[in-house]
Amino acid sequence: MKENRETAGEFLQIEKTDSAQIERTGSARQETRRNAEISEKGADSDVGWEKGLPPSGEEAEEEFPFSFGVQKSRQARLERAEAELRHLKKARAIAEEKLREEKERWQLVMQCSQDGVWDIDLETKTALYCSPRFTELTGMQSDGTSFVYDWLRLFHPDDEEAISFFFNVFAGKYTRNSFRLDHRLFCRSDGYRWFMTRGMLVKNPLTQKFSRLVGVSVDIQERKEREELFSHRAMHDVLTDLPNRELFNDRLKSSIEFAKRNRSHLAVIMLDLDYFKQINDTLGHQAGDALLVEIAARLRKSIRESDIVSRFGGDEFAMLLAFGEKEWYGLINALRRILSSLKKPFWFDEKKLSIASSMGISIAPDDGDNPKELLKRADDALYHVKSSGRNAYAFWKPDQQYVLVESQ
Repeated sequence: MKENRETAGEFLQIEKTDSAQIERTGSARQETRRNAEISEKGADSDVGWEKGLPPSGEEAEEEFPFSFGVQKSRQARLERAEAELRHLKKARAIAEEKLREEKERWQLVMQCSQDGVWDIDLETKTALYCSPRFTELTGMQSDGTSFVYDWLRLFHPDDEEAISFFFNVFAGKYTRNSFRLDHRLFCRSDGYRWFMTRGMLVKNPLTQKFSRLVGVSVDIQERKEREELFSHRAMHDVLTDLPNRELFNDRLKSSIEFAKRNRSHLAVIMLDLDYFKQINDTLGHQAGDALLVEIAARLRKSIRESDIVSRFGGDEFAMLLAFGEKEWYGLINALRRILSSLKKPFWFDEKKLSIASSMGISIAPDDGDNPKELLKRADDALYHVKSSGRNAYAFWKPDQQYVLVESQ
């Protein structure tokens, strides 16, 4: 019984398979006949096929839903692509317009800027760009010719540090990517002027070596002049423009060291005016100031240009006179000239003024090699002159046996 049931099941299964196959065959035949009828109808109508595509309209959509869906999908993609292309074209046009405006803006900035901007190719040693201001100042242009060494020739000869720096940059010996330094450049209209140059080195992305030098040179001449003026005022007497006490002490230290190295001598002189207070009290500070200015001028003329004269304040002056081992006679003559120049009459507001001076002198390194010690000993000798007689000078003596030498 069991075998009979299995045989019957197999038979039913085979029968179902055959029935499904017959149905599929019938459906295929019906589909073929329907396509042939539509084809014949299309040949007689205005709709028909076009390049293998079904006719448009609701009829084609009903008869060929899959083919019509593919066509609609392709058409949609094409429309989207065209829309994206139009958007990209519009975006590109906007970007190009912004780039043009930015370029014009930077050109205006470079034309109006008072700074010199430059871009140098380190491999060819040529200028890729020079701003109008840089060309106006130096005459250098980005004309494609080598200008690096012509540019360096514009540097002041004393600015050795700046010249050496740029030589190292152009030789590939500088490893940092930025720099800043002050130097002087020769300008066509004003001669040498101070510039602050700041820049950076740009690497080639392929070789990772510095290939460009881009920077800006800013004219700082006025700033340097102000700095020099402030520095000068800080180290000089406002009234007479002589070095003040601070600068004198600095020069005294260096002069002592120089005398030691060269086995020479240095005379440290303290000078005080006689009867200056009476003139200042009777004629006023304006007359006193005018007298001090004239005294400073006479002292400058009485000594060599390499010597130093300073005003410590009031009517107190100090001087440094260098001389050699065999030049003592020259020192004595200089002291006499100083006293003699100050004995000559002065004129103020058509009034004749007479004045005298006293001096105390110490000698380095014979009397010491310490600035304070030398100044104190010269001041001690001056005090002795003023208390014993005026219009004279005396050298410091360790036993205080001073000998006054009066002006002739």
